[in-house]
Amino acid sequence: MEQQDKLQWIYSSRGNEELAERYNQWAKDYDADLEGDYAWQGPVFSTDLLAKHVPKDARILDAGAGTGLVGVALAQRGYRDIVAMDLSKGMLEEAGKKSVYRELRQMVMGETLDFPPIPLTR
Repeated sequence: MEQQDKLQWIYSSRGNEELAERYNQWAKDYDADLEGDYAWQGPVFSTDLLAKHVPKDARILDAGAGTGLVGVALAQRGYRDIVAMDLSKGMLEEAGKKSVYRELRQMVMGETLDFPPIPLTR
């Protein structure tokens, strides 16, 4: 399937269950597809910006972590307390192979997230 067709296939999903299944199917080829077809640099650019404003000891939730591309970019910049959250089990399995996350959580953005409260300090 061509890359444009894959994107249309993802965007045409009807509901979270179908979306998760489609990402599960794409998970193994996702990184190669983004790199090969798009020369995707979003994770690098976004973490460069984050590193200017967020201390290295911060707790970071990579919401919509996918295969962990942002987690890798964060780890390369010295971040270690990173949690991956994604709708797709297949994507999280790929993210776990990168060994940069403290925890992997299969959750749906927009629904109540099952995280304990973190006390705020000043």
